[in-house]
Amino acid sequence: MYAVQLAVARGANVTAIGGRHSEARLKELGATTAHSYHDASFEDLIGTFDTVLDLSGTLRYSRVRRKLTERGAFVRVNPQKDLVCMITSRVGERTMPFAYVPHPSAPTQAHVLELVAGGVIRSAVETAYGISEFRAAFDGLLRNERFGKTVLSY
Repeated sequence: MYAVQLAVARGANVTAIGGRHSEARLKELGATTAHSYHDASFEDLIGTFDTVLDLSGTLRYSRVRRKLTERGAFVRVNPQKDLVCMITSRVGERTMPFAYVPHPSAPTQAHVLELVAGGVIRSAVETAYGISEFRAAFDGLLRNERFGKTVLSY
């Protein structure tokens, strides 16, 4: 959800794929188009993309490359899931960057904080539970049909 908001804040035209009940929420956050991965696969999307950001860790470069523009980038949050792709991107012409920020810079953090303070980036709390309801909270997480954060308070 933050990736959509950050991309929109930078002027991107965002196509998002999410869970069954997240299409409307993704559009609220700025996605131009939104699809459920239950109804449309990445390959079903029309057109090409400058950047494909894979937060699910389910896409492989071999599937994505046909949908990238000539200078397009495929960004994986967890590249270890596609070890062959990670190795070939190191020796091939096409690079496969991945999201890894070991020590974010103070200016970057300040900029993100400005976006949050200005309402450009919003947190999405889907559910809030009291500590006595922790089992229900974990059951909700296991169903994997959530959009946003689950908060436990005590």
